[in-house]
Amino acid sequence: HATGAGGSIELSGWAEPDTIVITVHDSGRGISQEVRSRMFDPFYTTQKEGSGLGLAVVHQVIEQHHGSIMVDSIVGRGTIIRLFLPGRAGNRSPGEDNG
Repeated sequence: HATGAGGSIELSGWAEPDTIVITVHDSGRGISQEVRSRMFDPFYTTQKEGSGLGLAVVHQVIEQHHGSIMVDSIVGRGTIIRLFLPGRAGNRSPGEDNG
């Protein structure tokens, strides 16, 4: 529901020294300030079909991991959502070689 026909969704992520950053950028219709103020509330939805739990669960999981979410949106232009999670410098994936 984020974008209409011909719209795009871009996902990116990177690691900073102590933070993992994930961004989701869409070219959809944007989110009004009124909706942004409630979008993480359980059971709040603007859709005809939907539970209103998706973003509430995302928000809860991010907070449980001591992270944060930032939402920037312009109605009619699109939205950028940034997820920030704590990371530790020097962490490597299992099996990643040190060379």
